[in-house]
Amino acid sequence: LHGCANSWINNVTSTNAGHRHVQMEKSYACTVRDSFFHDGFDHGSAHSYGIFCFRWNSDHLIENNVVFRCRHSFIFEGGGSGVVYAYNYAVGVYTEPDTEWLSEDMDTHGAHPFMNLFEGNVVGKLSHDNTWGSSSHNTSFRCSMIAQSSQTTKPTLSRWGVDIQENSSSNNVVGCVLGVL
Repeated sequence: LHGCANSWINNVTSTNAGHRHVQMEKSYACTVRDSFFHDGFDHGSAHSYGIFCFRWNSDHLIENNVVFRCRHSFIFEGGGSGVVYAYNYAVGVYTEPDTEWLSEDMDTHGAHPFMNLFEGNVVGKLSHDNTWGSSSHNTSFRCSMIAQSSQTTKPTLSRWGVDIQENSSSNNVVGCVLGVL
């Protein structure tokens, strides 16, 4: 969805994406709902992303989706505000060649995603990273960050549910479950 407003993706199954299953770029008020995205041809850097908000985006609703075996399931790069990721389920995060590293399912990556809401999601890991810039004022509410992956090769490194890196400020993690119950 490039330069779109008030558009939607609903009830879609996407398999083996080359780069991203869904990429929203310079878009406003779009919806991605009730869909299943899984696997990719390449799990290296910038490949096999689930739902990717690239550059300037705002006011999207990304709700009730399942993402399986992607490098990053829900990711921002280069901005984005007012986006709601709600009640999504992501398992089996998978990164090559570093299969021992638990990659991020939900990630604010690149300069400066802010004022976004992650509510009721079940993911392996949340990260507000400091790669190419910070993030701020994002809220994770009633999510489960299980700090593991169901991929074939179980990650043994970077096994924590939340990673808020330097220069990322005023992010909130409220009422979330960290780790496996």
